[in-house]
Amino acid sequence: MNDLQNLNSNNSVAIWDNPDFVSEVKKIYGKNLTDIEFKIFLELGYSTGLNPFKGELWAIKYGNAAAQMFIGRDGYRTSIGRNPAYISHIVDAVYENDDFEVDAMNNIFRHRHGSVNRGKLVAAYCLVYMRGSDRPVYSYCLANEFDKNMSVWKTMPSLMLKKCAEAAAIRQALPAIYNGTILPEEERPELINPTSRNNENLGVEAVSKIIDHNEEILVENDSVEDMEAVLFCIIDSDTFEELQKVAETIKTYNFKKELRDKLLEAFKRKKIELKEQGELV
Repeated sequence: MNDLQNLNSNNSVAIWDNPDFVSEVKKIYGKNLTDIEFKIFLELGYSTGLNPFKGELWAIKYGNAAAQMFIGRDGYRTSIGRNPAYISHIVDAVYENDDFEVDAMNNIFRHRHGSVNRGKLVAAYCLVYMRGSDRPVYSYCLANEFDKNMSVWKTMPSLMLKKCAEAAAIRQALPAIYNGTILPEEERPELINPTSRNNENLGVEAVSKIIDHNEEILVENDSVEDMEAVLFCIIDSDTFEELQKVAETIKTYNFKKELRDKLLEAFKRKKIELKEQGELV
């Protein structure tokens, strides 16, 4: 599988021209998709240059519902970073005691933390700066509209909310590329039929393949959404501090041993990756 992960790493789009790569994508990520849905998935991979074997994008289909196309937070970052029009972006959380002012019409964006006690989490925002525009693309996500009050939203709400704001702004910056995609943290639980064991297994299978593409993991009925959220937080951790918070979250759930071992394996892999990036002291 490493060959597929590293295939044409210097040319991110070229991987999607490789028939062996596409064949493996179809076998692992597209077997439950209709022909049209898989074609859309291929076009998404080609336009973004992202690699599903690196956990950068994937599709999940619950029963007969339309397939959902997911891009991870790091996938959005990687893809837009390759665009020649992209300059930079800023994302942060807003608390009730922060000094926060936005006047988009006059291109005024000011945010100061100031207080030691920042109070309650209110929102998160993202500014994306693109060449050819005199003002940034701006997204603002209210906590009370996005917080699902479950799993890691309870322990790391600001991290989850910032991911949503970041993904929303990046989609707005390049809608022709990212329209129709969704961040895992934005998934609507009502799209999943909780009474369908088949639907749950589809979600488990898709996520487990990000960790190990050759094994299936079965979990208790009420563990699927928590498992997905924890895994995605491991993948998206930017610092060792964030990764440690995820590790503490894993301990709070009564996952089956097989699943817990796989999550811990993913944690170890991410820790090594952060160390290689110089994130660990």
